[in-house]
Amino acid sequence: MMDDFTKDSVIYDYRVEVDQSGPQHILLKTEKYHGEPFEYTIKINTITNTIELHDDVGNEIWIDTLLNRIRLFNQDLTRITIDKKTVEISIDSGSSTNLNPTDIVSFAPTYYKVHNTDKAEIVIDKKNIEIKAPDHFILSTDSGSKIELSKTEVKLDAPSISLKTAGVDTSIDEINAKASAAETKAAAAESAAAASSQAAASAATDLSAAIARIDILEASITELSDRITALGG
Repeated sequence: MMDDFTKDSVIYDYRVEVDQSGPQHILLKTEKYHGEPFEYTIKINTITNTIELHDDVGNEIWIDTLLNRIRLFNQDLTRITIDKKTVEISIDSGSSTNLNPTDIVSFAPTYYKVHNTDKAEIVIDKKNIEIKAPDHFILSTDSGSKIELSKTEVKLDAPSISLKTAGVDTSIDEINAKASAAETKAAAAESAAAASSQAAASAATDLSAAIARIDILEASITELSDRITALGG
């Protein structure tokens, strides 16, 4: 942003420049001619409504009064942008955090908290991380793997899912296989119980038929006995 003044311009002393007729700016610039480790430049430009402060290693503060914007950069490409009511924090790895008007951020040496008026909340407390969402929470990766939590269910979506308990890894596929085997055994037991119940019902029917035949036989015997008694008399 300071193309006006580069290392190609050989200047051997500190410099102060005030221009009211042309670019309309105030410039303060240091040099390293006397062994200073860094150079610093401050420029106030009333045409662009900006203030710039930077060194010669890539650290910079930039204020745009008209756009209500402030930017801070460092040589490691970490950036903080305050744009009206929004704050963006980004680093060279590509990760970023965006904070909106309803976000509230708390910082401490071992504590970090962000929450908004809708009660969504992220808390980093020493070695613990807690994420709260009133309705729905999603963790996802670029590859498409996803964890979804809601008030009524938990969804896991990934090519391979494993659970670890007491030092033993168990994949979801193994759990599903065991569950399927258990369902098969349960179905077989139910079928056997049904067959046993059917056999018992058939045996009960046969027993009832046998009892009925015995009753008929007893009646016949009684009738025959009565006839023999009548003949003897």
